[in-house]
Amino acid sequence: RRYSGLLPDGNDVFECSWDDEWDITPGQQVGVSYRDPSANSVYNVFEEPQPHVWINKWADGNPASGGRFIYRIEYSNRGNGPAEETVITDTLPVGMSYVFDNSGVTAYTSSLPSGQQVITWPLGTLAPDSNAQFQLVVQVTAPASETIVNVADIATSNPYDMGEPDEKHSEWETHVQEKPLSVALHEINEDKLVL
Repeated sequence: RRYSGLLPDGNDVFECSWDDEWDITPGQQVGVSYRDPSANSVYNVFEEPQPHVWINKWADGNPASGGRFIYRIEYSNRGNGPAEETVITDTLPVGMSYVFDNSGVTAYTSSLPSGQQVITWPLGTLAPDSNAQFQLVVQVTAPASETIVNVADIATSNPYDMGEPDEKHSEWETHVQEKPLSVALHEINEDKLVL
């Protein structure tokens, strides 16, 4: 849409509406330009903000049968808009169970028919350009030599989230080992958990 005869003197009002023409959604860019009689131009580009959630899960070493094990979960909103009603879910493999974590968020646990335990952390709204991580402690009952896969996912109710499916899903696979004597003597307790 073009307007003619407007002067940049603060007196003329420039109004622009896309009603019944175009529904501007988060992530789309809108450009506005002004050209004076001397052909000098000024351009402004606006973008509706949108979130970009991401998650990663990893661990150091291998879990030992009969012992406790620490996972690390990092998550973020890399976008320029808020990520409302963000939730992290962690699906533990059979042979692992939730003990505690230091996320600062209340964790809820449930079980699948397969026997896997699911942990849910309702994070609320993640602010733009925010990042956090926490540690998750589990009890290992799987036998030595078994291969286990732990899965973590993040989701937001915002339909304009820019995160790709592989950015919102993280898996960590490893093999269970025998429990060494040092682990048996020094179990992981909540007061020893440090970021």
